[in-house]
Amino acid sequence: MATISIQDDDVDALVDGLADIHEMHELDLRDGPDLWYALANLVGALRDQKSATGTGALVGVRNRIDLEHLMVQKFRDWEKRRVDDDDGGQSADEVLEFQLANSGRSSDLFVGGGSASGSVTSFRYALDDSTAWTRYEVQLCASTKGEIADFTLGDIAHSLVLAG
Repeated sequence: MATISIQDDDVDALVDGLADIHEMHELDLRDGPDLWYALANLVGALRDQKSATGTGALVGVRNRIDLEHLMVQKFRDWEKRRVDDDDGGQSADEVLEFQLANSGRSSDLFVGGGSASGSVTSFRYALDDSTAWTRYEVQLCASTKGEIADFTLGDIAHSLVLAG
C-alpha cells in the first residue's frame, strides 16, 4: 500500500471539501480553488508515482505550482535558448505579445523589453483573467514533473489564452 504525504493546507481543503461534497451530493468547484489545488496536487503526485520506474511506496505531494514563477523561468529559458542557438527567432516578449494578439486581447496593454519578471507581470495584467490563471495553475498541479519540464513559454501562454 502506498503512503502519500500531503501538505497540511491541502489535507484541510480535501477533508472540508469532500465533506461538503458528501453533504451536498455534488462537486461544484466554482466557489473556490482550494479543493481544486488539493485534488490536482494529489493527482499530479499519483501520476508521477505511476510514471516513475522503481519508485518506493512514499509519494510526497509537491507544493502548488506558482504559475508566475514558472513563466519567469520559462521566459529565461526561451531567451537563453534563442541566444545559444543564435537563430534570431522570436523573443520571449514577442511570444507573449503574439499570444495576446491572437486571442483578441489588447496586446497594447503588454509592455515587454524589461526583465523576465516584468514581462510576465505585464502579460498577466494584459490577460486580465484571474479565472483562467487559476484554472491553468490547477491544471499544472495535476501535471507530472516531466510534463511541466517539457512545456515552453509559448505552450503556457497559449494555454492561458485558451483557458480564458
